[in-house]
Amino acid sequence: MLIHEADAGWLGTGRVPKGGRSGAWGHFLDGIPALQWAPVSPDALLTDGELIEGSGGLRVVHTPGHTPGHIVLVHEPSRSVLVGDALFNRGSGLEIGPAAMAADPSTRVGSLTRIPHDVRAVGFAHGAPLTGAGVEGFHQFVRRLSPGA
Repeated sequence: MLIHEADAGWLGTGRVPKGGRSGAWGHFLDGIPALQWAPVSPDALLTDGELIEGSGGLRVVHTPGHTPGHIVLVHEPSRSVLVGDALFNRGSGLEIGPAAMAADPSTRVGSLTRIPHDVRAVGFAHGAPLTGAGVEGFHQFVRRLSPGA
């Protein structure tokens, strides 16, 4: 189990810590026992910019907001990116997830602009991946978030 150093403490508690979500809906969900997990310890802690050893080219991009240690993984050889919960691909298009579920909603937009702009495939925790011509929508979305766009 690999996790960003800013989220490592969450694993050992078996739940999202108090203050880990910004809104009432998130606080409610965090109280549901079925959404908690067995406490575990990470095998290694990740940091921003790190190339994960033995991964075949996965680079860590720290994108705080959803959690303090949320990360995006960039597979550099293929220029594919796994954005996790940083961005959703819903039927109506790309969107930032609900603020109530985020630890710090105010940092999410800035974090998304850290994602490389030259990716060729995008995977999400919520929604279908984007490949081929579909990736242009991702590029446009991120460009609109960037300062001066």
